[in-house]
Amino acid sequence: MDVSFYETTYMGTLLTEEAFPKYISRAGYKLDELTFARHRKDDLPDSIQTRVNLTLCAIADLLCSADSAAENAPAVSAGIAEEKVGSHTVKYRDAITAEQALASQIKSVATAYLLPTGLLNRATLIVE
Repeated sequence: MDVSFYETTYMGTLLTEEAFPKYISRAGYKLDELTFARHRKDDLPDSIQTRVNLTLCAIADLLCSADSAAENAPAVSAGIAEEKVGSHTVKYRDAITAEQALASQIKSVATAYLLPTGLLNRATLIVE
């Protein structure tokens, strides 16, 4: 897959040609975790390979967005969200981290594209 697929088939606009290799590579490693690296097989049918490529593009966009957000916004720490003095009430922020939120988004994207392929299945690979 190349930047041409990203721009024409996936219709991505977030990644530059220079940033594309970095984020696609990182996306591949993230997808390894979810597919047990089965998405890297050379003998996948074209229909499944297209879904894999679309997934990689979507994950690459998420990773790029996360990097951009981390650079442009201060980190939100888990801590006290609200405190009331009378009857002493303290509410804490949700302790979910940016990394956990990103992992959840990546899993959702992979599921949306790859669920029908069997690549996310812990059992054997299901091929059309």
